[in-house]
Order: sequence, then structure tokens, then C-alpha cells
Amino acid sequence: MNELNSVFELRDEGIWESEKDVNMRELLNDDRRRVVEIGIRAKATLKRHHTPEPITVLCLSGTGAFTAGGEHEDIQRLRPGTLIALDASVEHEVVADTDLHILVSKFKGI
Repeated sequence: MNELNSVFELRDEGIWESEKDVNMRELLNDDRRRVVEIGIRAKATLKRHHTPEPITVLCLSGTGAFTAGGEHEDIQRLRPGTLIALDASVEHEVVADTDLHILVSKFKGI
């Protein structure tokens, strides 16, 4: 039996095919998790929102700022390799300094 469900190769160029400021590509969505690749163009914002599930955010390339909390009191600088874990229902947004490529994992049913 194969235990490996899915394999993806993440490359910067693939997420920039659209001219939109924020580009999303769903890589995986099953009953336990959802994985989304997001590209945010330089100076653009992934607007303030929250998810009902806990998430992780991994910066693959670029730089920016991740703010979290009801009043955006926590700010974390994003650069390649930065990994953020966020509890469910915490409001957050991302502002890109340069073109920013992130990977978001949502954990369902937790």
C-alpha cells in the first residue's frame, strides 16, 4: 500500500501566471487538511481575515509582514524559511514588501 498521498514541486514561476495582486493555488484539500500556495505581489496585501482551523504559514521566497490578532498587535517579518503557527479564528493579514510566495496549511477537525 502506498502511504504517500500527494507530491508537489513548488516553484516560484508557477504562482505568478496571473496578473492579479494575490494568486492562490489549492494543492491539497481532503477531510483533514488543506494546503494552499499563495503568491502576493510586491506592495500588495492579503486582506485581514481568519479561518476556523489552525494554520501554518511557510515563507518560500520574498519578504513581507504577517500581522495577527484582533488589533494586529503581533507582527512577524517574513523571509524565506520563516514558519508561523497560528491558532484557529485569529485574525491576520499579510503585506508583501517584494513578491512573496507562501504555503498555508489548514488543519481540519482539530
